[in-house]
Amino acid sequence: MKNYIEYKDLRLKITAARAIEIEDKLGAGIIEKMNSSTDQLRTLATVLAGAIEQGNYEERHAKALEIYDDIAENGGNIVDYQLLVFEVLVSAGFMSGEELKLKKAIAENQKKILAESTKTLEELKTSSQE
Repeated sequence: MKNYIEYKDLRLKITAARAIEIEDKLGAGIIEKMNSSTDQLRTLATVLAGAIEQGNYEERHAKALEIYDDIAENGGNIVDYQLLVFEVLVSAGFMSGEELKLKKAIAENQKKILAESTKTLEELKTSSQE
């Protein structure tokens, strides 16, 4: 198994030194923060910034946010971004492949709920305009 994930022209890899940098930025352990975060996008972008190999932290953080924007512009959402981060964590040994399978199953349910919520909101808008 390779110890990095490819996303477009980027190689995403968390080394031990980068893991410490990420934990310093998060103010907690990576998995601990991922499981308890209320500022999900900030946490995910911080982890992903640590995985981007080139550039200083500010450049890598900006690139991590660009990745989110790219995912969203192509029909994805925060759940898809989260799955990318989980894949990076598996490649770095922070999560097991089994944990990733479970996270993917949960993510699919989250995506269904988001889609149903969006549909319901659109229906409510339409009915209130009538």
